[in-house]
Amino acid sequence: MACLALAGCTRDAWRFRAYDASVAPEAGDAAAVADATPPSGRVLQFVTTARTTYALRDDGTVFAAGEGAGAFEGVESGHRNTFIAVRGLTDVAEVSSASQDPLVVCARHADGTVRCKVGSTDPVVVEGVRARRIAGRCALLADGGVACWELGDLRAAPVDLTDAVDLAGNGRLHCALRRDHTVWCWGEVGAVLDVPASPRTSSAPVMVPGVSTATAIAVGRLSACAAIDLGAVVCWGRRSVIDGGADVNTGRPVAIPGARDVRTLTPNSALTTQGRVLTWGAGPHGTRGDGTYPASATAFEVPSFTARALAEGEGELRVCAVDEDGRGWCWGDDGLGELGVRGGVEHTPLPVLAHPDDPLDDAPLADVVDTMLSGEAQCALMANGTVRCWGCHANGGTAAGVIASWPSWQPTPTAVAGLGGVAALPGFGSTTNETFGVLLGDRSVRLWGNGSRGALGDGSSRSRATPAAPSPLADVARLVVGENHACAVLLDETVSCWGSGDAGQLGDGSTSGATRPVPVARLGAVVDLALGSDVSVALRRDGSMRLWGRSAGILPSATSSPSPIALPDLPDAVELALLTPHNFRQLCARRRDGRVSCLGENLPFPDRWVDLGLEGVTQISGSASGTGCARHDDGGVSCWGINRSGELGDARRSNADGYNPPGRVMLSAGAPLDRVTRVRAGIGTVCAVRDDRTLWCWGAVNHGVTGRGRAVVSPLPRRVVGL
Repeated sequence: MACLALAGCTRDAWRFRAYDASVAPEAGDAAAVADATPPSGRVLQFVTTARTTYALRDDGTVFAAGEGAGAFEGVESGHRNTFIAVRGLTDVAEVSSASQDPLVVCARHADGTVRCKVGSTDPVVVEGVRARRIAGRCALLADGGVACWELGDLRAAPVDLTDAVDLAGNGRLHCALRRDHTVWCWGEVGAVLDVPASPRTSSAPVMVPGVSTATAIAVGRLSACAAIDLGAVVCWGRRSVIDGGADVNTGRPVAIPGARDVRTLTPNSALTTQGRVLTWGAGPHGTRGDGTYPASATAFEVPSFTARALAEGEGELRVCAVDEDGRGWCWGDDGLGELGVRGGVEHTPLPVLAHPDDPLDDAPLADVVDTMLSGEAQCALMANGTVRCWGCHANGGTAAGVIASWPSWQPTPTAVAGLGGVAALPGFGSTTNETFGVLLGDRSVRLWGNGSRGALGDGSSRSRATPAAPSPLADVARLVVGENHACAVLLDETVSCWGSGDAGQLGDGSTSGATRPVPVARLGAVVDLALGSDVSVALRRDGSMRLWGRSAGILPSATSSPSPIALPDLPDAVELALLTPHNFRQLCARRRDGRVSCLGENLPFPDRWVDLGLEGVTQISGSASGTGCARHDDGGVSCWGINRSGELGDARRSNADGYNPPGRVMLSAGAPLDRVTRVRAGIGTVCAVRDDRTLWCWGAVNHGVTGRGRAVVSPLPRRVVGL
């Protein structure tokens, strides 16, 4: 599957204005970038912790996202994947995470007073401190001293340290930069320094060996860093975090190759004097910022991105930055919604807008009639007959239809060039090979994308970025695209297929592929089709069904037939859907009375049709990842099968790999999804069109299915935006 979870995709569509070096603060001024005032209503400062992200706006208000952020609304155990206001904190000049507990935050005000807030309780003033900077639970004082406090007793006590000019910390470990450019740390120093097995904590500052020319510092969970001569960077602590090395500690600073001209930094990223963002270290969380996940021992420049401020706090799991317009962007781990991008439980390895007042959700993709999903991308049929696509596209199947190389990344719904007059999208429409197709109003077909197995039907095995017609093929009533082959029902109710035929799925009596449409032999009058990776099923006008290709999982006997064979009768069937994941197969049919019956595995009887207990069904859809969905006549949706990524649309259900019976898709708080006119099951993702022609999706939206370039998983339906 190409570009899975954005891995390997480039961020073609995001461009930022060039950083204006003429107004940049002087190198070595650690606070100047964050202190420069952005436009009104924009982000002034980010602070990241292991599971929470804080954002300070220039109006002095504070917002939080991630684990425990709901506590600030009075829900002590709730996490939030959108930024919510931290009540009681106003006129704030600087914010810090006071501990590893996500429920605790401290704020410095313009007059130097400091207040700390625990969950939904009112902020409490820290006694005996007037700070010019805070970090963790410590404050840098005007005379160069440092004072710290405990959460149980908010009274500041001095630290045995003088001449401090900068401060960094996370509540467990704090470090100070002194005027002589040395770095001193206290607290849980055993996390980053070579200290005896006991004690691993020290209330007295310990000098970091080998650092004597520091100009900026950063403290993380497992490492700490300093900018030194000419903006180079050294780090100490856990080598696996610093540069992807062994999982051991080093108290001696390790140089980060490629880091230069650094002004401010976190333990795994830095901002240069030119406004470029550099990242390094362990890569599993996507902090590299280019869509990939490799660990890097050298500094890597995030492509096409300039910033005016870099997040403070821990940086091993995610990176956040403020662009020159005051907008916040984050990337990396989003396990509990810490990126604040209305996502959750995944990684986002590309910068996404993470802003307390994110206006883009107010711009839904409008006038949608239908949708189709490939393994990594999605397209929408618009009411005016055009098609818009977005996501990750390989083999020439790019959203705009103009980029013939891969990988490429299109996060916004973009019109397919030269394509209009579209009457319908293909049936099934749930493939992993990124072959896209449409049926035009003149009954002709257009295909583009992956043609490596002949699936474009143009006589070649080449991929193509622009839509073109298969040849010969005309008078098409219905188009269906499968894994590596496609079929069309013609107006005369015959069927032609093309593409891969190794299991006999073309139905022409052979196991050879075909790069042009070939007729299916001895089939009769057909009204509907469903395709899997190596199987095709036809519903005939008389209600009987025929299968060709691999029948394993659908029929008790595991056979392959290159010619149509009969399936058990199901009276009054009117529509087909296939569920074909790696571990089971089901063929499902909607009946004229609004009920749904399925044949195959994970059912009580393996050799006969089984009623699923659904009523009032008007449309069904199945996916190659094992999820089936049905639209009811009341506008609701029910889904069944695999729920690995929340495809069943109900947060109350577990994400176990097992087979699940049908249940209603829920919006939130027990309210079912309603007003649906069309539902489509895709690879780990399900989408529905509502009666206001907006598009809503749930499941593994790791290919930008929300139209925002998100890499998230959501069991709740989310509206696709048009940007």
